[in-house]
Amino acid sequence: MNNVSINKIIDRRLQVRLKEATKEDWTSIIVLSKDIKNKRLEEAFKNFGGKIKFKLKIINGYAIKFPCNCIEKLALISEVDFIADDATLTTLMDVARPVIGGNIANQYNLTGSGIGIAIIDTGVYPHPDLALGNNRIVAFKDFVKGLNFPYDDNGHGTHVAGVAAGNGHMSDGKYMGIAPQANIIAIKSMDKNGAGSTSDIVAGMDWILKNKNKYNIRIVSLSIGSDPDLSESKDPLVKAVNRLWDEGIVVVAAAGNSGPKAETINSPGISKKIITVGSLDDKGTINTRDDIIPSFSSRGPTKEGNLKPDIVAPGVDILSLNSDKEFLPKQGIKRYKFKKLEEPYKNMTGTSMSTPIVSGAIALLLEKNPKYTPDEVKKKIIDSARTLNANQNVQGYGMINIENIL
Repeated sequence: MNNVSINKIIDRRLQVRLKEATKEDWTSIIVLSKDIKNKRLEEAFKNFGGKIKFKLKIINGYAIKFPCNCIEKLALISEVDFIADDATLTTLMDVARPVIGGNIANQYNLTGSGIGIAIIDTGVYPHPDLALGNNRIVAFKDFVKGLNFPYDDNGHGTHVAGVAAGNGHMSDGKYMGIAPQANIIAIKSMDKNGAGSTSDIVAGMDWILKNKNKYNIRIVSLSIGSDPDLSESKDPLVKAVNRLWDEGIVVVAAAGNSGPKAETINSPGISKKIITVGSLDDKGTINTRDDIIPSFSSRGPTKEGNLKPDIVAPGVDILSLNSDKEFLPKQGIKRYKFKKLEEPYKNMTGTSMSTPIVSGAIALLLEKNPKYTPDEVKKKIIDSARTLNANQNVQGYGMINIENIL
């Protein structure tokens, strides 16, 4: 195999780093394979001194710590399809509910009850709006510290969960999420700084796929993203979300906060299949005539020419759950003892906040129409949108409109 062929197999970002690496340097990579059941590849990892972090069945791949000076040799093995950098992702960070027609759900008695929303983020704090009474944090998986109970040392994931499914307990129902009785499955793949590796994110999706029936996971909400340096066919994040979609799970991802330039949609939001969400500034009013798309919201098209985002939702100064970032419970998942938060709610801005609004809306839709497939859900969301005065690569098909959806 010549250098041209090797360059097609090794991620461009990784190639740059390899040129600067010494013989002693190691790096984290994701190896995509045609067949992960073939033991020859695992033997090669061992022979080169590689250390397997995860076997990622969801994408037919491995996350590995590997010596830099052996990566080009690894690329020569026929079972290797592609070698990607294990890139770092970051988190992407009231009147929002009535603006999108959310109060109409009350007329249908829809709350998202029984619908599982999996959130891959910084974790979740057992806030009273999620945990008191009927605890709706039904599962927690930690890929950062390996702990078995819910916590959030950053606060981003808790805020996201509250937007989707907070019940307003601490505000007498005033600050309620979109689907206030939906269940939360929290996967902590992002650290206290709001950063996480691609492999930890994909491992979270792998876990979701294995546990989707146990927790009735119908939706995966991703308020995270990274620069889309790879094509859809090679991007581990895109391959993972596409697999979830094909297995019947609706995936909702943030467009990113890299606007206002075109072609700034983050991965995995570049996936053609999933629902990608941009932000809307509702100006703090229920009147939609003054709504605009904020400059930070990432714009399409994707670098492969696909229309994105698909939809926009409020994302400026969204009020949701605050967290005790120092909290680590001593009890298990069923009971918690925690100090009372001085401020139970806080405002955050970004496509991170827009994404769980759409996820919550989909929980309402799936409660009403539980047999809907991901493709049917996406069509309903798009067909029901309210068009704004903006270019399609800025707003997608428009603002989400729950009244039309239901």
